[in-house]
Amino acid sequence: MDIGVLKESAHQEKRVAVTPNVISKICKLGHNIMVERGLGEDANFIDSEYLDAGAVIADPSNIWSCDVILKINKPTTDELEKIKEN
Repeated sequence: MDIGVLKESAHQEKRVAVTPNVISKICKLGHNIMVERGLGEDANFIDSEYLDAGAVIADPSNIWSCDVILKINKPTTDELEKIKEN
């Protein structure tokens, strides 16, 4: 299963839906994880930590095509339009 994690679009939101530690656990279960570049910057996680944990840094347009999208806040109307059908 492809799992995507996007940066939060809410103003001043610093939390991330998944930390590098959790990424490594999900990858061990056989899932593919794509994260948006700079995902954890505001939460003091750098891209290399996500890469070392097994994630792939991807463009947001590719992440929206994942089977599962992880976010803290509910998607905006614009974001809902990007979710793939089914």
